[in-house]
Amino acid sequence: MRIILNMELNGLPPTINRMYRGLHGHRYKTKDCLKYQAQTIEKMRSEYENLAPSKKNLYLRIMFITNNRRRWDIDNRVKALQDCLIHAGIIQDDSQIQILHLEKKLGSHDVTQLTLRELDE
Repeated sequence: MRIILNMELNGLPPTINRMYRGLHGHRYKTKDCLKYQAQTIEKMRSEYENLAPSKKNLYLRIMFITNNRRRWDIDNRVKALQDCLIHAGIIQDDSQIQILHLEKKLGSHDVTQLTLRELDE
């Protein structure tokens, strides 16, 4: 499996509940979500080595390291990262992700570690 992206991001992605708001029957991304995604997309583009999005099946490993001891669902933070991978031009569609590995650990500050690999076919 070839690694195509291995990076660490400061902070945690927004949860699904904080990504979207609704008004008059329309759903839109929040300002905080748009800000997080713009910063993350820029960092992903700077660390991505290929010129074209991967077309292969993928393995995505995400580790959330946080000093927050409150309970939260680990899968609620994945969508924002998957959207960033698409908008950064690293993958074509999140349906390419065939294996998704999620972890949450206690640490001294909030960090998201991300590894994306192409699967051998």
